Amino acid sequence: MRFVFFFLLCIGIGMIPFYFESNYEHQINVFDFEQNKIVTFPKSYGIKEIAHQLLKDSIIIDTKSFLKTAQKYKLQNRNGRFEIAPNLTNKSLVSLLLNGKQLPVQIIINQQRNLPDLAAYLSKNLEPDSLAFMETFKDETFLKTLGFTTENILSIFIPNTYEHYWNVSTEKFLFKMAKAYQKFWDESRLSKARTLGFSTKEIIILASIIEKETNYVPEMPRMAGVYINRLKTKGWKLEANPTLLFALNDFSIYKLTNKHRQFDSPYNSYKYPGLPPGPIGIPSIQTIDQTLVAEKHKYFFFCAKNNDSGQHQFSKDLRSHQKVAKAYHKWKAKKEKLELE
Repeated sequence: MRFVFFFLLCIGIGMIPFYFESNYEHQINVFDFEQNKIVTFPKSYGIKEIAHQLLKDSIIIDTKSFLKTAQKYKLQNRNGRFEIAPNLTNKSLVSLLLNGKQLPVQIIINQQRNLPDLAAYLSKNLEPDSLAFMETFKDETFLKTLGFTTENILSIFIPNTYEHYWNVSTEKFLFKMAKAYQKFWDESRLSKARTLGFSTKEIIILASIIEKETNYVPEMPRMAGVYINRLKTKGWKLEANPTLLFALNDFSIYKLTNKHRQFDSPYNSYKYPGLPPGPIGIPSIQTIDQTLVAEKHKYFFFCAKNNDSGQHQFSKDLRSHQKVAKAYHKWKAKKEKLELE
């Protein structure tokens, strides 16, 4: 009897390593954290790099059992952004990664100043770096398939919050933006643009200028009317300060001089007629819609009012405008003098 007991005991002890060896996939290997954790795996990661990242981010307890489970279920690599719940077994974690269901990233397009600024923002939130985005923004052949050019590609970005997968390619990213652009330009907006005699891209260019000129929404349609009058009157140039500041890449300039106005750039609307080749920013939807309802009038000039309202005084002729401008500059100088006292 003792022999039988001893024999069974030996077998039992011998089975302990086998039990743990065969049970590794059911072992809870994810820490008991309070909130789900987010982890990203670049395209270059193999399974060992994935295991190391999970350990580094304090998601898994050990790599050995995870790697064995991954090997059993043939998980070799996984690229993307994943949400990990606490207390998962190795099998559950591997199944989650094998499933490939990613957690999307919310990308907020909201009045980024130019393409480099936009590329920098996108690279902080998505896998492609800013150089990859800039290369795609400058890829004439690819942009042509979307109906855009390297000059007007900024027009494609309609302010909104968009969901993208972290590992989205730069081309797929722009394809999605193109679909959003087409959806935005519904028949109502297209009809308004046609009535004004401008393309959708031209409306966005005009709106980007107006948004730099004023924050006062009620006067945006009137200001749009001023620029449209200049564009449609022979011998007139747009002469919009924001376009020149954009060309100079310096919006801190307080007063433009004749030297500034000689700066050679297609965005210098003092030097070249018509609209600049592309927008000088990403205008808000509100500004675009206000531009689409531009007023019909005979104003050709505007100047800030003699107060801090942010509103403008509109004039039909140069003499009237000069009178208003003189009064404004006198008020401005007096105000600055009082501030220094």
